[in-house]
Amino acid sequence: MKIAIPMHGRMIHPQGKPNYVIPYGTRGEAINSIDRRKLNEMLLTVAENQPNVTLHFEHKLTRIDFDQMELTFSNPQSSEGVTVKHEFIFGCDGSYSTVRRQVMRVSRLNYQQEYIDHGYKELTMPATETGEYAMKPNYLHIWAKEEFMMIALPNKDCSFTVTLFMPYRIFRSIETEEDVLQFF
Repeated sequence: MKIAIPMHGRMIHPQGKPNYVIPYGTRGEAINSIDRRKLNEMLLTVAENQPNVTLHFEHKLTRIDFDQMELTFSNPQSSEGVTVKHEFIFGCDGSYSTVRRQVMRVSRLNYQQEYIDHGYKELTMPATETGEYAMKPNYLHIWAKEEFMMIALPNKDCSFTVTLFMPYRIFRSIETEEDVLQFF
């Protein structure tokens, strides 16, 4: 995988203590870090080159007819909808899933949804001024502290994609540049 960076373990960054590694296995196992945008571009390129695939952007699933095996999509930019036949449906449409709601209309599905009071913010750690990685690239870097956690995944351009997870109330308390510096 040319676009992947193998990560052989988790690099834990405890506050006030030395970093340490938790390997993903005992025989050199690794997970891969892949730039999400590049992966999406590659998948779209492969899909659009298939003769039996038509891509429709900016469409929203509105209905599934399981008896007729049809999916109906609306386009907010026009009054025209699109209806397509399906053999299989993969419901990968998130917490407000239309697929799940449509399945619940026709089956005896028990479903419960609870929201947590945490959110996330994606940040970028750029390469150093000399174009190098700012940290060792072959690890999933983790900083955990009480109510929040931050992770960093390496990218091929020597940057890191950093994701900060924490309660919304803490996000809301950070309003100024000084607040950001105080937090970190």
